[in-house]
Amino acid sequence: PNNLLHVLMTHRSLSLQEATTQAIEIINTDVETFVAQERGLRAKLALDERLHAYVQGMKAWMRGNLLWSLQTGRYCSPTSPFPELRSGDWGRQTRAIERGGASYKVKRNKRIRSKEPATTKKRLPLSSAHALKLLDELQHLGANML
Repeated sequence: PNNLLHVLMTHRSLSLQEATTQAIEIINTDVETFVAQERGLRAKLALDERLHAYVQGMKAWMRGNLLWSLQTGRYCSPTSPFPELRSGDWGRQTRAIERGGASYKVKRNKRIRSKEPATTKKRLPLSSAHALKLLDELQHLGANML
């Protein structure tokens, strides 16, 4: 399978939790490197339209991948290492990531009775919160690049 957790578990003989921790570190490092390199490009070069479009596309891809992972049931499991993916009603939830923060709102289907109100804010796990913060920073940088 083409799954970072599977690759880390198989090739480094790690447990699921160890592989998850390493995957988070790898992804966070890659996002931080992307942010730093974009800053460097912006400081050194007058970005042409093609390069600007490419950087914007990379940012959109990263955010889209994160949102897709949170909104679909593909990675949802009661034993997920990420609390927001453990819910038993994933297919009935919609999540909207707030622009200036690292939280999401859960809107539950009316057929599901929940003790928490629909606007309850929940904290994302550190890795997702960190990634969202960096992606928001990238969007801000992208808006000011030209």
